[in-house]
Amino acid sequence: IAPHKGWTITFDASPWGGGAVLLAASVPRFWAEWTWTISDVEKATSQDNGKVKYAIGASDGQTYWELLTAALAICTWGDWFSKEAVLVVGDNTGALQNLLDLKGQGALVHIARELAWRKECRRWQLRVGHLPKEQNSLADAVSRRSTGECALPAELTKCVRTEPVQTKEFWQLDR
Repeated sequence: IAPHKGWTITFDASPWGGGAVLLAASVPRFWAEWTWTISDVEKATSQDNGKVKYAIGASDGQTYWELLTAALAICTWGDWFSKEAVLVVGDNTGALQNLLDLKGQGALVHIARELAWRKECRRWQLRVGHLPKEQNSLADAVSRRSTGECALPAELTKCVRTEPVQTKEFWQLDR
């Protein structure tokens, strides 16, 4: 993806947590991370007859975790770019398509619905793009910090860690 002159959010998720980096004029400035909890799994499945589909550490819910990470990142920094478009990029095409359409199936529909409502209320202007996996290394490393195996990348040590929106603060429509 070509360098962007304004705000860019890169995001990635692992089965253990999510990570995002906010760039200004293609330079990393802020980062945020999430560690998934059992309540995140319960929320993902509570609208689906209570049947648990995703387990922390299992990759079968990857698109769900990716879309949730994108939504949480947008909500974390959304008020910063309410007057200009933000480019949101990731490497999971399923999550990106749901983000473009603001639709989904199963548990994904709840994230898309929540994000669509917030986007309309806050008048966010979102542009969505694909970032090849090998170019998404900063967000990928942040998403894996919850495993204890990844250190913060050197490029982010001078950036500001942002206190992120947590999933318990995210769900407003399904309360």
